[in-house]
Amino acid sequence: MDEPRFLTLKEVLYLHDESLVRFGGSTGIGDVGLVESALGAAQNAFWYGRGDLYQIAGALMFLRVNGIRVPEDDGSIYQALIDIANKRQDKAGFAVTLRKLVEAQH
Repeated sequence: MDEPRFLTLKEVLYLHDESLVRFGGSTGIGDVGLVESALGAAQNAFWYGRGDLYQIAGALMFLRVNGIRVPEDDGSIYQALIDIANKRQDKAGFAVTLRKLVEAQH
């Protein structure tokens, strides 16, 4: 596989602003350094062999910009995010959820 196109800080901040316009919420970023760290973690996981695209996807947009079509959520993505928020699932579990949803469309 060719190297994926990773989201930039500028793109993430734009997506944040667009989400606020669309859904509301608090403006601003508490710590831009944490956002940069998360972006770097995804890149490191890919470059140093500790993850594939599904494991390092910080957002569905990452998959989309790299040519992977994620079908409409059947409820499994929502449930996975709720489980992550409640510490019942981790990123690896979320990767499994995404992979199953994408593979089910083939």
